[in-house]
Amino acid sequence: QAFPGTNAKCYCDDLQIGGFVVPPFNLEILKTGPATLAPGGTGSYVILFANLGDGDGGADPIAYNAEFTDTLPAGMRATSVTTSTTDSGDNVTCTITPDTATYGNQVTCTPGNAAPTLPPNGQMFESKVGDEHIYTVTIAFEVDPTLDYSEQTFTNTGCIAADNDSTPLVETEECDSVDTTTPVTLSFFQATRFGRDLHFEWSTATEVGTV
Repeated sequence: QAFPGTNAKCYCDDLQIGGFVVPPFNLEILKTGPATLAPGGTGSYVILFANLGDGDGGADPIAYNAEFTDTLPAGMRATSVTTSTTDSGDNVTCTITPDTATYGNQVTCTPGNAAPTLPPNGQMFESKVGDEHIYTVTIAFEVDPTLDYSEQTFTNTGCIAADNDSTPLVETEECDSVDTTTPVTLSFFQATRFGRDLHFEWSTATEVGTV
């Protein structure tokens, strides 16, 4: 499975750790979501992320202690999270804090493959080989129904971070964003003439106006 528009974050120098050459790890994330959504509407962000490795297919660099974070902007709230992986040995655990009722809440996920018998001792984030070791997180969310009538654009950013769990410590992070606009939709409009004057009435999902 490819990552269109690859914008990977790479620590591109081999490390000498404990007498062994450790190849670099290379993080990639791709996030998609709705371009427009009305106040009170619901939608989903779909995020794919992986460790692309060294990019030449020859080495199998492993990152550790990977963490995905996504803080929703004020005016949106995550209501649930579902996950999947393309390798049976991988797992991902997610939480929503402080809760699903709070606008601007945060989704945090820990992906990897727990292998405590292998050093280092962190959760392994193995490199993508073919279609293996690709993680998908789907965040269902709601737009605040009480938003005012003006058009607004919300930028939602998700990030995947990892390190080598060794000395020297190498940490890196890669992010991707989606912009969602809440357009103004008229549910009623009327123009009435009174003599030489015009009287306008309108309503949106959150406002009734006259002039």
